[in-house]
Amino acid sequence: MSIELMDEHERGERVRRWLKDNGNALVGGVAVGLLAFLGWEWHQGSQLQARYDAANQFESLRKAISADQTETIAEVAAGIGEKFKDSPYIALAELQVAQTKLEAGDLDAASAALDKARSAANEPLLAQIATLRLARLRVAQGQLDQALALADAAKADFPGLASELRGDILKAQGKHEDAISAYQDALTHLDANQPSRGLVELKLADLGAGAPQES
Repeated sequence: MSIELMDEHERGERVRRWLKDNGNALVGGVAVGLLAFLGWEWHQGSQLQARYDAANQFESLRKAISADQTETIAEVAAGIGEKFKDSPYIALAELQVAQTKLEAGDLDAASAALDKARSAANEPLLAQIATLRLARLRVAQGQLDQALALADAAKADFPGLASELRGDILKAQGKHEDAISAYQDALTHLDANQPSRGLVELKLADLGAGAPQES
């Protein structure tokens, strides 16, 4: 099972925006990078033992996911939620649980985990990741109006991916002109080397449109 905290599309867009905002500062690894600028304030204001305990519990969750230990996953995730309420690990844990449920085809359980991640997130980025993933899940469930609202709510940190998803939803609703506008907006936020850019261009071509003209 996957234990990445962000998929390559989320990671690509977020890292690009983070580097733009922070110059040459680099993040060495997905988990380390997230905890570096998501969990730092919590670590600084907490006792050292609590920090180690939370990190160890999260590592236990990752190992349980890798080993497909369903009962252990649920137990450890619940323990993190009970013991470390002011930490970023609750939302991180629920994102991991949601991914395992999604891979198992349990959309309702995945949705519940993503809702928990959104409500528990004490950092905007974590909330945005959960919101974007929940929007995708709502599309799979056929709840397009909810998906559209969630996609709009995820634009702060993921404008390219959120606009692409908005285009997908509008196309599914038969609103092709609006879908074209959304896809073209997505391209303005996606660099040439981002994984999803080529796919967005194909989606535009399928609707008989192209990339927006540069001014």
